[in-house]
Amino acid sequence: MDQIKGIAKKLIKDLTAKKPTCHEDVLQANWDRLFSKKEQQHINKYYIRKDEIVLQVDSSAWIYLLNLKKEKILKELNRLFARQGKITKLNIRLYTD
Repeated sequence: MDQIKGIAKKLIKDLTAKKPTCHEDVLQANWDRLFSKKEQQHINKYYIRKDEIVLQVDSSAWIYLLNLKKEKILKELNRLFARQGKITKLNIRLYTD
């Protein structure tokens, strides 16, 4: 009986564990996996609109460098966002105050 009780508790805990439900949650949870520390230092802001993610970076050099990785980033984002819906665009823009 104690064995069943333990299994039931573990099952309930697993089912009620907070899992990311929106693009924002998933992106924040996987930020370190998607971008290197150096890239993170140059991404000032980001926002999500429907099927698009916009990254705002601090220089045109970083726009170029991140554009080189755009397809790889999009592929990884869509793998991560399988439950939330597909991301079709990744825009990288210059951040201005």
